[in-house]
Amino acid sequence: DQDLKLELDGSAMNWLIELGFEPEFGARPLKRVIQKQVVNKLAKKILTGEVNPENGIKISAENGELIFSNAKKVKVH
Repeated sequence: DQDLKLELDGSAMNWLIELGFEPEFGARPLKRVIQKQVVNKLAKKILTGEVNPENGIKISAENGELIFSNAKKVKVH
């Protein structure tokens, strides 16, 4: 609804895939991981002012967790 621009780098995508990959259950585990690890945490960071969504948000993974930061430019694919 708020037209947020997110940029996930390769480390974040790989981290989410590893955590949510369960071939016997299809895409449901990945959807739950995205909800819990991206959507919920991002909402908290926006509400607390840790990130400003106006310029886009970059997501990467480091030391087993996702890192959210303000993006300077967001690539649109």
